[in-house]
Amino acid sequence: IYYKMNDLKKEFIFQKVNKLKGVGLQLSKYLKNKKIDQIKDIVLNLPYSETDRSQICKLDKLEIGKIQTVKIKVKKLVRKYFPDAKLAGPANAFWPYIGEVFNSFTLNSQKLMEQLKDALDIYSWHYYPTQSIRCPVQLEPSTEKNMLDSIFYNDYFSQSESIIQQAKKFNIGSVWLGESGPAQCGGQPQVSKSIESSLWYYDHLFKTLRTGQKKLIRQTLVGSDYGLINDKDLSVNFDYYVARLFKYLNPKLIFKTQEPLVHSFCDAKGILYHSFVSGKSRTIVVPEEGYELASFGEKRFLNFTPDEFDSQVEMAFREVSGEYKVLTNTINILRTKASKSECVDHLGELHREVLP
Repeated sequence: IYYKMNDLKKEFIFQKVNKLKGVGLQLSKYLKNKKIDQIKDIVLNLPYSETDRSQICKLDKLEIGKIQTVKIKVKKLVRKYFPDAKLAGPANAFWPYIGEVFNSFTLNSQKLMEQLKDALDIYSWHYYPTQSIRCPVQLEPSTEKNMLDSIFYNDYFSQSESIIQQAKKFNIGSVWLGESGPAQCGGQPQVSKSIESSLWYYDHLFKTLRTGQKKLIRQTLVGSDYGLINDKDLSVNFDYYVARLFKYLNPKLIFKTQEPLVHSFCDAKGILYHSFVSGKSRTIVVPEEGYELASFGEKRFLNFTPDEFDSQVEMAFREVSGEYKVLTNTINILRTKASKSECVDHLGELHREVLP
């Protein structure tokens, strides 16, 4: 990764801005007058009409305790009018495999936590598994294959757990995934509306819950290519139904297991569930009676309707025992027909907050 990033700098970041698609002679001249000559300057020196970043400086150039003092003053001022308000930040971008980016000239998360500690109520961060064609750099291009593959890599899970541990170390109250979706920079046309995106989103919701993050903010409800709702005709995309499915399952207690791909949880009634995404056809074995299985693939998603969704999900569950074949590219949910003691015994001792 180190050498790859160095190559990126040599071959991309330090190239002239007119190398970018759509930047012609006239626009290149305009940008140069705004001190934007190289591609890296787009981030470091954006035009004032777009974003004024003239006051940005590195943490190591600030006076000791200055951020702490400013932040506490802000908290006092805000809470004067809104007593329950909380302060969140820094909402930095984390990329697949390499983690936090641009931290040499923005507020580095590690240094921010060290400076503020529990003066920061909520640590927020951004994560996308892929980058769309709109992004100037595509470390992980957004394709159906890459969307599906991202489920089976442990990258998001490990980055989340690392951030959670850092927040605990500095007594920061909670961690929010403040922005997330299938592809950075507006989503990828067609790909962000595919069944592969929905399989990723389902797994992503449960991994977020399992790592103890308090909120996940989806980018976006309506708009661009990653909206849950199509902004052209207000039809719903597959990811909309995934959000509805998560709400329908209503996990109240999530179990910590060694298997990141299988999500075991209890609902409010004490019903035990085991859920997983299958990227290929396989046979599973249900060792005892009293289980029901529902599988959701592209065909079933196409037949869903918003008004009848809950009843359509319930009708999908079938009693199973012994061997059962699950199909390629499906969400599979195995549930017990009656409440289980491992759920009932622990529901009164919830240690995780459920995603809304």
